[in-house]
Amino acid sequence: MIATTMNEPQLIVSVSDASMLKSLKNAILLLKGVNSVKEIHPKTEMSEKEFFAKLDKSIASMENGICDEMDANESGAEFLNRILCRTK
Repeated sequence: MIATTMNEPQLIVSVSDASMLKSLKNAILLLKGVNSVKEIHPKTEMSEKEFFAKLDKSIASMENGICDEMDANESGAEFLNRILCRTK
């Protein structure tokens, strides 16, 4: 969420080419009435390459029979707690 002061209107522009940001910022700042221009970059926990590597590793584990199964007598919450405790 972006905080504003005095309920000023905002313009949010999304770009697919990050190299354009500096030029866009400079051009917008030249416009009369523009107070500020801020860049906001999304937070990423891992790269796309890392994400797909984790998926590939998981699929390979499953194909090799290395996987967790929910016991017949445990609830979904208990199962998730059991497998997530190993990641801490």
